[in-house]
Amino acid sequence: TVVEEPAEFPEGNRALMEYINANVTDSLRNNVAGIEGVIYVQFIIEKDGAVSQPKIVRGIDEHLDQEALKIVKGMPHWVPGKQNGKTVRMKMIVPIRIQKH
Repeated sequence: TVVEEPAEFPEGNRALMEYINANVTDSLRNNVAGIEGVIYVQFIIEKDGAVSQPKIVRGIDEHLDQEALKIVKGMPHWVPGKQNGKTVRMKMIVPIRIQKH
């Protein structure tokens, strides 16, 4: 989980937040139950930068949690983490905030 050079979303954390915000659809924001909150999704960044094994570590609603998983599954490859100069797999957790417009 902690490495010398952590994995990074292409173009950095700001780009990651922009990607998530762009992919949180209006249907998620305006869900029927009016639910708001933060969904935490854990996943692995593989040595090639691919996202694998996404799972909800703290959810707010079954339907919304599944939508958050789709956002993570659709992510582009990351710049992988490095330890002692070698590319390594790395566990990540990202928050996906659901709030009404």
